Amino acid sequence: MTNRGFLMIEILISAAIIASALVALTGVIYKLSYLSGDNLRRAQAGFLATEGAEVMRLRRDNGWNANIANLTIGQNYYLLWQSGQWQATTTPAKVDNLFIREIVVNSAYRDANGDLTAAGTADNNARRITVTVSWLNSTGATSSRSLQIYLTNLFAD
Repeated sequence: MTNRGFLMIEILISAAIIASALVALTGVIYKLSYLSGDNLRRAQAGFLATEGAEVMRLRRDNGWNANIANLTIGQNYYLLWQSGQWQATTTPAKVDNLFIREIVVNSAYRDANGDLTAAGTADNNARRITVTVSWLNSTGATSSRSLQIYLTNLFAD
């Protein structure tokens, strides 16, 4: 009779241990899927920022004065694929209905040695381009990735 009582207690303890393990495993799987989604968004944002920088290089290659020098310093621009080419517009546009890619063109400055610096003499044949990609993450907060490049009037047009 006492063996049956111990057997029942052992079954209850085993069931509790298995249930606890399943609850913990469910939590781990949930957290992994959350982190996986966030990492995917970060990677996509990095690719979109790189693409934005490449588009600005392409626009430079297609004519400095027409595509880079005429952009307003400090203005937020958004890239739009239209009629087979990239356009810079001031109207915000989402990429994949999730990301906002912003491009800001700023002056580039040179020191007395001709090196690029944070302050100095503005170089009319160079621009500092900042590409920022932002999105709402799974917690509802805004995340972003940014990169900066310098473009020069390479072909002196």
